Amino acid sequence: MSDEDNKSEIEDLEEAAKAPKKSKARRPKDMVDEPNSSDDQLWLVSYADLMTLIACFFILLIAFANFDPQTFSRKAKVFSDAFSGKLKTNPNEMQEMMNEIIEEEELKEVVEVKQIREGLEINLKMEAFFDLGKARIKEDAYSKIDALVDKIAEQGNNYRIMVEGHTDPLPIATSIFPSNWELSSARAGAVIRVFEEKGFERPNLVSIGLADSRPILENKDTKGEWIPENMAKNRRVVVRVLYPASKGMPLGLGVYFKYAEDDGNQPVNALDPPKSPKAK
Repeated sequence: MSDEDNKSEIEDLEEAAKAPKKSKARRPKDMVDEPNSSDDQLWLVSYADLMTLIACFFILLIAFANFDPQTFSRKAKVFSDAFSGKLKTNPNEMQEMMNEIIEEEELKEVVEVKQIREGLEINLKMEAFFDLGKARIKEDAYSKIDALVDKIAEQGNNYRIMVEGHTDPLPIATSIFPSNWELSSARAGAVIRVFEEKGFERPNLVSIGLADSRPILENKDTKGEWIPENMAKNRRVVVRVLYPASKGMPLGLGVYFKYAEDDGNQPVNALDPPKSPKAK
């Protein structure tokens, strides 16, 4: 390459360097990329699904916590028979039984009967059946117990029977009964044995001792003095007659707590604390 060519090339490069540079186009500062709104909202779908599943989970927990297979099966059969035209039930079944018990001469002065959601509640007055501090049924009270069980058995011996023993709060400490828990349990057991002897099936029987934990009346007045009349009423044995269960469904204490009559102090659920009774 000649010197002239080199000189010409250098001059071209110098002219190119001196030429004004073209500025690049700039975006306005206030111009920003707009987000895709449809993509940003997708997480709400998953969140809503999660909340729905959690709600369903807790609903199922509550439903199964109060589930009683006996009652569910019985009511399911009633609905099935009703829709198929096979329903043959007596809606006054418990009412008839209650009338029979009330009209029985031997029971008129010693029992109190009322209907509850799942059957009958029969309150045995303690002084007529047991001596103070004793769990053996009085000799002259056996005929009364027999009359009561016979009236129930006349309607059928497939009822579920729960017997509760209750005492007053006065402490007891003997070699046989170290506390009121043992005394109340023994009294309930003495009554439930009569049902077994009369042909009621053992899986449908349960006895429970509640000591003085479920009073129906206040044992003391506002001055802290004992009220003998109320204490006498708190000493009692309660027989609950519940509708028959489905075959193969045993009676358990879970059913007891579910169907305990809410009469102001009885818990309907095992987790519910007893309410304070009202003085009368």
